[in-house]
Amino acid sequence: MIAWLALLLLVTLPTVAGAQIIPGPGVIVENGGTPLGRAGTINCDTGCTFTLVGAVADLVVPVIEVESGFNPSARSPKNAQGLMQLIPETAERFGVNNVWDPEQNLRGGMAYLKWLMSHFSEDLELVLAAYNAGEGAVERYLGVPPFAETRNYVRKITAAMGGRRMLPFDATVTAPSQQLVLMRPLQAAR
Repeated sequence: MIAWLALLLLVTLPTVAGAQIIPGPGVIVENGGTPLGRAGTINCDTGCTFTLVGAVADLVVPVIEVESGFNPSARSPKNAQGLMQLIPETAERFGVNNVWDPEQNLRGGMAYLKWLMSHFSEDLELVLAAYNAGEGAVERYLGVPPFAETRNYVRKITAAMGGRRMLPFDATVTAPSQQLVLMRPLQAAR
């Protein structure tokens, strides 16, 4: 009953361009929020403000902090762009037309995280490693790749999340990686 009420509240909130996004496991509402779950607020250095509600806030806020330092104009040496540091291929894959628009960038980055959560069956270490180094690298190395940058990235974000290793995910988004069968015994041995 509470879940249906929450869904009803979210669906009936006014939708104004740039004011609300419902990307999946959480909700982003600009200049407001709902009484549902934990919330995290993102204040861009250009003045945009988003409030994330639910489990997604626990993941997205530290990802943005590490990726761009909340700078929607950030660009990495590898051409990752915007708040969530999307590379052009990932932006295109998840329907982001303008990576410099904080809302589109956030929407695309969250869609990618949602896809990764399903692909790696909610294993947060693998999700974060894939967000940083690419899902191909995680599958090639059967786990977190041996890159210092990626290992530090995973460590920083999991620490910011209080050491959590799992988050709820939607298993219908994509099929799990076929490499998980090989990765799980290796991870258990660590």
